[in-house]
Amino acid sequence: MNAGTPADIVIPATLSVSPSISIVEIADYAFAAKQTWDGSENTATSGRNITSVIVMGNSLKKIGAGAFIGCPKLAEFMLPASSITSIGAGAFDGTAFYNDPANWDEDGALYIGNYLIRVKDTATGTFRIKEGTTLIADGAFSGCDALCRFIVPQENTNYDLRDGVLYHKVSPSFSSIVHVPMKLVGSITIPSTVTSVDERAFYGRTSITGVTFETRTGSSLTVSIGDYAFSGCTSLSELDFGESVAKIGAFAFQDCRELTEIVIPESVTEIGTLAFSGCTSLAAVHFADPDGWVGSYNEGLPGSGEEMTEPLNRDYLADPAIAAECVKGPSAQYGNYYA
Repeated sequence: MNAGTPADIVIPATLSVSPSISIVEIADYAFAAKQTWDGSENTATSGRNITSVIVMGNSLKKIGAGAFIGCPKLAEFMLPASSITSIGAGAFDGTAFYNDPANWDEDGALYIGNYLIRVKDTATGTFRIKEGTTLIADGAFSGCDALCRFIVPQENTNYDLRDGVLYHKVSPSFSSIVHVPMKLVGSITIPSTVTSVDERAFYGRTSITGVTFETRTGSSLTVSIGDYAFSGCTSLSELDFGESVAKIGAFAFQDCRELTEIVIPESVTEIGTLAFSGCTSLAAVHFADPDGWVGSYNEGLPGSGEEMTEPLNRDYLADPAIAAECVKGPSAQYGNYYA
């Protein structure tokens, strides 16, 4: 695409190579026209000139976070009706489609086909999930602090409610937590059928005091906790990961100021950057299996990662001056981690 030339983007189902390769994912910020850290124009891509995106076939499964963020001319999408299983947070923010008031319905919701992309943070009271909704994007309800309850039509087999919490039915037996109303108070038990807690699902739920993950028996499936999933749960004082949690996302428990002690079970193999930053009362982190962990930290500059040489401890998970991302196992790879 030449700079300044409006164009359609056509994403084929497969690449014509031998053997053929199916297109299953659009990476995070792949066509982003805005820098992710300061909002300035990203001159490294031609995303600012894209006018439409057409996805062929049904092979595409994932659209990454911020994939088309800030594309000012992007006004039209043709996506598969139901094959996409993951849309990252902010994938379409700042596009012409996103900025056109005519594309938002009377409930303050933005849909692309059967995919719920975003709900305005001014939404209040009750929100009804449409009957044909097949997927809700990560962060779709971010900032919707005034939503009290959801209604899921009986005809919608993709989403369900339990004690007011919105669940996505990943399969007949397993699900993920999408969103939790602000009114939730006290302790909550994450059912053993849950395989993931979506990004920001519990964000800012200041009345939650305890979280327990039920341990799944007789299954190799594990639980992934998304980035910022419990960030800002300032009253959370009791946390039990059970024995099925495998991944704890970046900033997952940021600013959970009442946590004083946690146990990382053997099942956990990855802990994101600053997962427990701002946990000002956190005095101890106990690892059920402290061996085999590797990671990287920096002294302040992006990309200045150095391999950990000391035993893993509380500071690697909570101290912004160290900002470690830690993984367990012989195949662990280092990357760039940011304070």
